[in-house]
Amino acid sequence: DIDVDDPLNANDTGFGDLLVGPFIQWGPHMVFGRPLFQRFEFQVIAPTGKHNGKYVLNPGSNVWSLDPYYSFTYFLAPKLTMSMRIHYLWRSENDDYGPFSHDLQAGDAIHLNYAMAYQILDNLRLGVAGYYLKQLEEDELDGDELDDSEEQVFAIGPGLVWHITPDLTFMGAVNFETAVEARPEGVRSTVRLIWKFW
Repeated sequence: DIDVDDPLNANDTGFGDLLVGPFIQWGPHMVFGRPLFQRFEFQVIAPTGKHNGKYVLNPGSNVWSLDPYYSFTYFLAPKLTMSMRIHYLWRSENDDYGPFSHDLQAGDAIHLNYAMAYQILDNLRLGVAGYYLKQLEEDELDGDELDDSEEQVFAIGPGLVWHITPDLTFMGAVNFETAVEARPEGVRSTVRLIWKFW
């Protein structure tokens, strides 16, 4: 759901794009006497979400994306963890951008998520979480570079991880954005429910 002051610029309700990613995960390895867990995923984002080129904001992107990442969690102390997930993002051309169906090619980007959490109960961790994005190239519209179109954002805020059962985990965070360039700025809430099937 997209909630903006000017609803004429937002395709407000609908499913987003589908993410699929084969991965390999390994660990723990002991580093300086503390456990380190690692994962590499080759994530693909398919343009399955709701999209209409006449709107500036859409739940779906109308592009294929390759977004591989490396992530780790390191135990700084028995109850204190540090985690990070580092991505490289490539996107295909959007051939339905804007009311006149322009072709938009977004520039490649790096982005990362980070968190530091402390275990306050056996099944509950509280901490800080956030993200950073830096676009490496200018966008192109109908083959022409768009000046000052390289996006950037840094965000930080409170987060939690709650292991409801051994097979069901709830994760949530509220992130306050700053250092924003060439994109909307605001507060972003994220909720994840992870269910382990076997």
